[in-house]
Amino acid sequence: MPSEFEEQSNWSLRGARIWLSASIPTAPEAEDDVRASMASFVEDFATLIFKHGGHIVHGSHPTITPILAKVAKRFISSGRRKDILILATSRYFSEHPDSFAHRYSDSALVEETPAATGDSAKQRSLQILRDWMLSRADAFIALGGKNWDNGKPHRGVPAELRLALDRHLPCFILGGLGGALREYLDEHPELIHSLRNGLTYERNRDLALSRNVARLAAAVVEQLGRLPLVRGSGTSGSTFRILALDGGGIKGAFTAAVLAKWEEQTGLKVDE
Repeated sequence: MPSEFEEQSNWSLRGARIWLSASIPTAPEAEDDVRASMASFVEDFATLIFKHGGHIVHGSHPTITPILAKVAKRFISSGRRKDILILATSRYFSEHPDSFAHRYSDSALVEETPAATGDSAKQRSLQILRDWMLSRADAFIALGGKNWDNGKPHRGVPAELRLALDRHLPCFILGGLGGALREYLDEHPELIHSLRNGLTYERNRDLALSRNVARLAAAVVEQLGRLPLVRGSGTSGSTFRILALDGGGIKGAFTAAVLAKWEEQTGLKVDE
């Protein structure tokens, strides 16, 4: 018998893996309403992603993981598999079974990446972790982060956003809720032109600056459901996008017209 979540869902994101790159600022100067808004968004967003059959991949940040695990546990208790939430961590940070991420092994699939050694081990371990998440993500959501420090461009949510953009993943920037992402977006407004998520510049700018938590979660999940995301097992490895076309003459003209319309609606290029 279907659970209450399955009955209400159209499963538009079945098998899609969404990388949520996020952290909630914890510095004393961070405003309470900013922290509360981010936490509320994460809960609403995770609920909708899981409800529609998707998976969330997250780098086990301590301000975000408890929220995701709480939502995942509700769905798992109704019959869903643990891999709806994939918590990635580096062995550099989790050398023992009782490490932070492993505390949530009852409500998530915990995956460890190798730790680097030698000089710059921490930074290289983080890069290995980020590459692992990148290779398994079908779309990318950026939220929050510690206060932006332009002297440290390779850290946190902005660094992961750059990786996702370079990989040409569909991306969503939610800077209106605050944190490093808002400061980074103020310095680099051109990023909104590069999101490849099928929305217009104006619509993306509206979402990037919005502080309406419920509206943001619903709008992002709705658009994710419209995109041609790779649908695969949450535990599988790298994803590939393969399109095979055949036919000449009128069939070829029809195919070209369909592809042109697809590019128009998604903002993606078939030759990339």
